[in-house]
Amino acid sequence: MLQRTLRTYQVINPGRLVGPAADVDIVFHTDMPVGAVVIIEIVDGRRAFASLIGDPLNDGRVSAEIIRAYL
Repeated sequence: MLQRTLRTYQVINPGRLVGPAADVDIVFHTDMPVGAVVIIEIVDGRRAFASLIGDPLNDGRVSAEIIRAYL
């Protein structure tokens, strides 16, 4: 069985969830591969879809983007 690596993703467009002026980092962990779409839950309890982009960021994190669809 193929083992997947746990990665740390950071949302690069958090303004879609918290407003353009907010200074927040939305960070989550998943072993899903780059290109997958996952459901994440943010601090206030809302859930959203995130697309795992995979571009390298600082501190070993890779990028994810919020998709304009909410649960």
